[in-house]
Amino acid sequence: MNLLSRRSVLAIAAVVDVALHSRSAPVAAKALAARHKLPPRHLETLLQGLVHAKILKGVRGPRGGYELARAATARSITGPSWRHGPPNRSGLRRRRAEAPTRVA
Repeated sequence: MNLLSRRSVLAIAAVVDVALHSRSAPVAAKALAARHKLPPRHLETLLQGLVHAKILKGVRGPRGGYELARAATARSITGPSWRHGPPNRSGLRRRRAEAPTRVA
């Protein structure tokens, strides 16, 4: 049983690849596709989704490509911090119960 879909595993691999190879210049989609042995057109839609999610940043121009949207040290593999617990079904975070106020 797979815990993650193939597309999710590919997205994680693409982000790690960009993090490793984009130190001096943005990573071109063609180079990324060649390393993962995928057609560039298939990978491009995935990369655009990562840009829309603000995980990657797209750089336009002849030397353009993709780079991390934030510094690698600011990224967390666990995602958002859940100080008040995980989101409930409606997507809203649960709040801690307020301490009762004393009435004098």
